[in-house]
Amino acid sequence: MGYVKRIIKNILIDGKPNIFFMHIPKTGGTSIDFAISRHYPIGKYYVDPSATVKVAEMMAGQSFDMVNFEACFELRENLLAYKMAKGTKYVTGHVPFRLETWKNFHEQYIFSTVLRDPVKRYISEFLYKKYKEKEYGNIDLDFSDYLASDIGKRCASTYVRYFVGISDFTNPASAETLQIAKDNLSKFKVVGFLDDLDSMTKEFKQVSGLKLNIPHQNKSPKKNYQLNQQEIEAAKQICEPDIAIYEYAKKMFTKEKLHLATLRNATS
Repeated sequence: MGYVKRIIKNILIDGKPNIFFMHIPKTGGTSIDFAISRHYPIGKYYVDPSATVKVAEMMAGQSFDMVNFEACFELRENLLAYKMAKGTKYVTGHVPFRLETWKNFHEQYIFSTVLRDPVKRYISEFLYKKYKEKEYGNIDLDFSDYLASDIGKRCASTYVRYFVGISDFTNPASAETLQIAKDNLSKFKVVGFLDDLDSMTKEFKQVSGLKLNIPHQNKSPKKNYQLNQQEIEAAKQICEPDIAIYEYAKKMFTKEKLHLATLRNATS
């Protein structure tokens, strides 16, 4: 039986690269994960968000509303590092960046992610939390109240939090914090953008050798929820730290793509 398993493994995943896909909420990551997962029918590990919240609650002895979310993020980071140490071929989930993990595994793993316009991402996450059927993470707020809430303020700096790798800093807009996030972002091999998935598939193919056929999944419900202009402007203001990260990523990775295209043309 062990011999048969080895043969199956050799056929299905051996020779394929090790990949970490950092799934930032409401960026189109579910569709990217689905496309990558097709190449890894075995050898995949998904860091389940609701399960890690339950474990964090259990370990802290507190309910979700009170639990220190840094502990949940740390648990996810530890699970990622453990699975990388075990050599799991493909690992994904809502797992923030940790510099120590990158230092130890970036030569063995392709670090990848996808980004979306921060204001659109923020609004999409609000709609998802407000109208989704699952109870985990639900909110019962209008958008104006969400903007002023602790969870609304926290979610407005999602990019900063994911790329800094901590969530207990008090000023996500500080120059020091933004620079750390930018430095860490630059360590990723593949950074795609939801508004240009064709470019991401080309880049992913070049880096990993894998072709992605990306579907559209996990849409936010209730698209008819109306925001007024004042609320949209307020969302832009509260998302300024994430906008800074997004604009940096657009500039950096567009420049990298142009450089690679020039090299390809020169050698063709």
